[in-house]
Amino acid sequence: VVLARVGTHLALYGQRRHLEGMFRDVMEFAPDAFILSDAQGRIVQINARAEQVFGYRRQELQGRPADMLQPARCHSPEGGPNRSLTEGVGVLCLRKDGSEYPADVNVSPMSTNRGQLWMAVVRDVSERQQAQTELAESRQRLRELGAQNEAAREAERKHIAREVHDELGQVLTALRMELSLLDMRYGALAPALTTQTGTMKALVDHAIQGVRDVVGNLRPAALDMGLVPAIKWLCSEFSSRNAIP
Repeated sequence: VVLARVGTHLALYGQRRHLEGMFRDVMEFAPDAFILSDAQGRIVQINARAEQVFGYRRQELQGRPADMLQPARCHSPEGGPNRSLTEGVGVLCLRKDGSEYPADVNVSPMSTNRGQLWMAVVRDVSERQQAQTELAESRQRLRELGAQNEAAREAERKHIAREVHDELGQVLTALRMELSLLDMRYGALAPALTTQTGTMKALVDHAIQGVRDVVGNLRPAALDMGLVPAIKWLCSEFSSRNAIP
């Protein structure tokens, strides 16, 4: 019975040591920085990633307060062992050379044979924030470019509308006046001419209306009076064309 109990305890001890070794391996080669601190906030152990991101060797940090890895202005005012590293998203961390970088920090308690320790997982998010900043700047540039393109298109529409109105519109109006004058002068002498000029005037009127529609679609004159008059004009045009109030 004694030998069986001893064998069981040895097996449990070996299993626990194996699990502890696996945990150490996971912690050591994790892609995030791991920092273990005691109840007084002193650093007990760090992993290789923590050495890389903070620039310290393990021997330099063991026994030192964990809050030295953050700028003094970021220290929690409440203090306490579980506040040795400020927990949160995008908090600032401090490297050995004095440079700062944003990180996501998660602090949780961990029971060990040395008592309760605090494990802080620190993830460097400077590249992610840089990418987010560049993305925001790119979107802003795209919005500005879109606004410039729209302004250029609006100016071109205005120019084309003015050209159509001033050139083609005036020519058609002059032609309409000439047809009316021709009808007045010779209509009584040639009734057939009156009929012909009437048909031609109808065609010219249709062309003039088409020019007005093109100019209105390109650049409604109501836009020059402001947004509200332009909307009222658009509503009246819609109502007149579709008989819908």
